[in-house]
Amino acid sequence: MKKRNIIAFAVLSAIMLTAFGCSGETDDSNVQPVTENITTENTTESSTESSTEAAENTPAPQEVIQPFIDYFDGFNEGNPEKIIAAVTPQCYIDAMKNVERYEEFVNATDMDITMTMEQWTTLYGADPKASYIDEISNTKLNEEQIKLAELCYKYTYYDLNTDVTLTDGYEVNFKYCVEGADNREESEETACFVCTEDGKWQMIALSAEMLKQYEGAEDPFAEVE
Repeated sequence: MKKRNIIAFAVLSAIMLTAFGCSGETDDSNVQPVTENITTENTTESSTESSTEAAENTPAPQEVIQPFIDYFDGFNEGNPEKIIAAVTPQCYIDAMKNVERYEEFVNATDMDITMTMEQWTTLYGADPKASYIDEISNTKLNEEQIKLAELCYKYTYYDLNTDVTLTDGYEVNFKYCVEGADNREESEETACFVCTEDGKWQMIALSAEMLKQYEGAEDPFAEVE
């Protein structure tokens, strides 16, 4: 397949492993002692535009949100490959292995786990764990939004020269918790979950609104006349 001769789109990485407060700065004012069990919310607006089909308050299927559960389990278990599998379609994992870059990706993710656990220990106390609580709302992604999600992957992994096709998608707003021996924090987050041709669901750490940054971008794998 001949790729378009274009410069990779300058975009916010959609597959950042630092999503959902897993590294970087955290607002200490939201952290509460474990004994108080107080819920505080760091809300992120969910896309509610008419272009997204409402799901009529029916919870998303378990398989849809499972990648987020696996993502945090990867941090809890110190398992970088579980994190990678939650956010990376298999075609890109295979492509990285083919060019001997997968181990580099695993090692980088392992370093992120170490830094994240150090930060969580400072904020929440010994043996911190992250967990999914429940869904607040969800919307089905329409065909246009699914195409934007495809572009997100294609540009994020542009140099792997691998195409991807998505067949379904949701935007989900949900609650999760990070808790250690001393403190706990509950937060809200919004992410997109998409299904690849092989039937596997993946998480994209962007809202449907944020996927709009790909509007107008050319498909780098479209045939050039």
